[in-house]
Order: sequence, then structure tokens, then C-alpha cells
Amino acid sequence: MAVSKEKNSVIKTGRFICAAVLICGILILAWLRRGELSLQYLSLLASRALVLSIITLGAVFVFTVGAFGISLGASTLVGVVCGALTYNYTQSFYMTLTVCVAVPVFWCALSSVLSTFFELPAYVTAVLMLGLLGSLASEIISVCGGKIITQMPQNNSFSSLAPRFGVFLLFFAFCITMYEILPIGKRQKELGNDRHRAHLLGISRRIYSAVGFIFAGIGVGLGAFLILCSDTSIDRTSVSDLGFNIIFAIVLGGMPISGGRVSRLSSAVLGSASAIVVSEIMRQIIGGVEYFDGMSQALRAIILFILLMILKKAERRGGIKNAE
Repeated sequence: MAVSKEKNSVIKTGRFICAAVLICGILILAWLRRGELSLQYLSLLASRALVLSIITLGAVFVFTVGAFGISLGASTLVGVVCGALTYNYTQSFYMTLTVCVAVPVFWCALSSVLSTFFELPAYVTAVLMLGLLGSLASEIISVCGGKIITQMPQNNSFSSLAPRFGVFLLFFAFCITMYEILPIGKRQKELGNDRHRAHLLGISRRIYSAVGFIFAGIGVGLGAFLILCSDTSIDRTSVSDLGFNIIFAIVLGGMPISGGRVSRLSSAVLGSASAIVVSEIMRQIIGGVEYFDGMSQALRAIILFILLMILKKAERRGGIKNAE
């Protein structure tokens, strides 16, 4: 079924906002740094944006079906912690990558089971898993002395921009295939848009929700591995704001968190790049202020609220025009 006019209005408004934020953000960064946008600095921003894009691409599959992915940040931390311990024990990149992916996939699959097979409300499952995973990661780090120092060399095969971009391209191609070419994405959109209609069409909520969570787990695992390759010290504050950044990136990219037919993979990529630029602007402005993390998250929460109001207004305006 074609996307309605009000939904098209939301998509266009969201993409316009995202493009404006990205372009203006880069110009503001250039002004704040007095034109000193070195290649190394831009590579660092691009690397952070690629990692967030990979995780957010997987999260799109969860949000499309109308589920909540607020526990994905905590799942990433658990993946990073388990991957760090694995590398310290085995000194193997391949074993570390396997563990980094397998652990989040397991927890995401468990979230799907709790949400669909046991019929728990999505928000209850999300809060439950958020608390469980956060406590698990904190307990493991506490047992290791409050911090895990990895023995991974800083200049490893995945610490530079080119390999990270390669991982991003491979996962993006995988997501495009599953989401746009195969019928998985179309059925997930139908499920997120109207569960009753999806049931009448023979679309299984359990199957496609489980598929969405598993794909999200793969994205989280790949992101956890790349984070581990560039961060040799893991503690409780590592990736502490990642869960919020995922939602921030999706909304900033013009995709409503309610999912449905307006869900787009491009929202994850554009939104992640814009979210990293916004975060960096805040760091440049208030980075020297005490309690920067709290202030930064509060400001981004205000921006997120404003974006949600703008998108909601665009949807209502489109609905009024459609009715006329």
C-alpha cells in the first residue's frame, strides 16, 4: 500500500530538518574551531558516525515493528565487556568478533521472546532488559576492578577509518537486501503500521519481531566490536549515552519511533551523522564545563522533544490537507 500524504509530509519534513542540521552543524563546527577542520579530526567524527550508523541501522528493524529499542545501548556495553574479556584471554580478533556479535544477538532474541511469546508490553520488556543488562555489565566490570584494560593494540586492523567504512558498507548492503529487496521489510512495516491488518494478511508478529531483534543484535555486535577496537579502557560510563543517541539519530533522520510504513534505513545513516555533529558542537561549546555529560544529554533531550513536536505537527497538517 502506498504511503499516505500525511506520512509523506513527515518524511519530507524529517529529511529537510536532518539535512539542515547536518549542513549547519558542519559550518558551526568550522566556526568554533576557527576553520581548523583537519583530516584527522574529520576522520574521527566519521568513525564515530559510522559506528552509530551501524547500530542504528539494526535498530530500525526493531522500531519498524513498533517495538522499543532503548535497551540496545546497554546490550552494546555488555557486548563490549564480553569482547574485551575474550580478547584478553584468546588474543584473537575473530573470537572477539564472534563473542561481540553473539552476546547482543542472544539478549535481543531474549527481548523478542519476552515481548512476543510471553505477550509482555514492549515498554515493560525494554525497561526490564535495560535494568538487567546494565546491572550485568556493572557487575562484570566491578569484578574486574572497576575497569577493564584490553590488551588489544591501539593501531589494529579495525581502528582506522577505511576498515570501519568497509564494515558499514557490508552491513548496509545486508540491511538493504533484507529491508528493501526481500519482503521482510515490507511485512515489518505493515506490522508496525497496523497489527490487526497484518494478522489478517497472515504476517506473523512473533516471527518478524524476532527477525527484527536478531538483526538489531547483529548491528549492536558489530558496533560493539568497532568500539572495542578503538577504546582500550572499558568502564561503567563507556557508551553510557548510546541508547539515547540511537533514538535521537532515528528521530533526527525523520523517522517516527512508532515505526510503520514511513520507516527508512536512510534515517539511520543521515540521523547518525547529524547526531554526532550535534554532540560535537555541544562538546566544543560546553566541553570544559563540569557535569558536561548531564548538560549535553539534557540539551539533546530538549532538541528531541522539539523534533517530535515538529514531526507530529507535520503529520497533522498533512492529515488536514488530505481530508480536504
